[in-house]
Amino acid sequence: MRSLPCPRSSLQGQPVSVGTRCRRPAPVVPQIAGLFLAPLMALAWSATSSADDTTESGRASDAPAAIRAEAIEIEDRRLRPAEIYQDTPVETEILDAETLRDLPAINAIEALEAIPGIRITSQVQGQRGAVRIDGLPPEFTELLVNGQRYAGENERAGDLGDLLFANVERIEILRGPQALRYTSRAAGGVINIITKDPPRDGPSVEALIANGDQEQVSGELTPGWGNEKLGGSLVYDYNQIGGLDAPHPGSTDPDDGNASPFGEGSLYRTHDLYGTIAANPSEKVELKTRLGYRIRDDAFAVDDGPVTARRQEDRWLLSQEGRLQLGEASSVTATWTSEDDRLDTSVGRVFRLDDSFTRLQLQGEHLLELGPTTHILSLGADASTFAIELEEGPVPANVAIDPGQLEERIYRGGLYLVAESELASWLSSEIGIRREMHSRFHSAWLRRRRCW
Repeated sequence: MRSLPCPRSSLQGQPVSVGTRCRRPAPVVPQIAGLFLAPLMALAWSATSSADDTTESGRASDAPAAIRAEAIEIEDRRLRPAEIYQDTPVETEILDAETLRDLPAINAIEALEAIPGIRITSQVQGQRGAVRIDGLPPEFTELLVNGQRYAGENERAGDLGDLLFANVERIEILRGPQALRYTSRAAGGVINIITKDPPRDGPSVEALIANGDQEQVSGELTPGWGNEKLGGSLVYDYNQIGGLDAPHPGSTDPDDGNASPFGEGSLYRTHDLYGTIAANPSEKVELKTRLGYRIRDDAFAVDDGPVTARRQEDRWLLSQEGRLQLGEASSVTATWTSEDDRLDTSVGRVFRLDDSFTRLQLQGEHLLELGPTTHILSLGADASTFAIELEEGPVPANVAIDPGQLEERIYRGGLYLVAESELASWLSSEIGIRREMHSRFHSAWLRRRRCW
């Protein structure tokens, strides 16, 4: 395992293994406050002890010895940008399992909404968690689970609330353009949720259940089993929340007089099944198969009335990944992913949308160490196709639009070469180029140069 210096931390210059959390130095303000508070508290303690000795001189010998504080340490527990560590020269912000466990979050939206530079908003298109990274539009943020698209329609901003948030090992945040590896959809950045690998030492079961007001219920169950060669796990995640409570009859807020389309009779529910099988036929070969199924059911009611509209989405996912280690410094990874998404809705208008996606990616990596510098060279190719089929339902009588159908298939591919370098403990760089090909547009070169 290769070690890298801990970036900008109190451990600067000391090796840190992969997965180690770098502890940042305490902020200057709390340290200065401690320097001023320590003498004052020591003086107050001394004065109190003297008064007790004068009043109860007869029992002075029985009183416990005073403890003098040499220093006061103030630990700052405010949420900061995710810790940065990864076994490559490119920095990746990480929210690990321990950090996520300490957060009061039941979904990815709540886990990331306090991260600086990330803005999460709701959109009229239906997304509860459209993500903007450093101010760029949400259409340029790629949302992934284990490196693969998990939910969301083609060519539309992803919804962070639709990502699997169960059995999570860590969340990776890549800021800035990531189009070289993830296509132009990742021009603003990437958020990648990594789930835990199946157990390799026998059976295991993890469970979690929580509830709250507004009919909120969350549950998670993850059984698994494995040995040194083969392991598997199956995640079931359930979430539901009811509609908005009716306003108080005596409220003077003018907005409370408007009818709510997501009233008390409404209910939002999701069911997620996500299975993983990991196999190691040999020391140099690693295989992972993932199968997912998701149901999202939104029932809408005006105030506390009956359900008047419904939005239901069903989605299948199948992914196969293989990794071959070629010596100590080189590896080849191939990934195939296919998904199918069907949306039926009567919210606003009635229509059915079928959305399918297939992608094949091949990437080779080589680690090169030249003196004190470290370089990773990546050469890859990817090809994908996605199709959209739209079938309109009846149109309201007061709308002058003829219902129609849409059927379209798009092809996309690319070749890329990336060189990531760690030139010093304080200087890293990334240089790369990609040839992007699209069936609806002319081919283009995408370039990237970055130092930090």
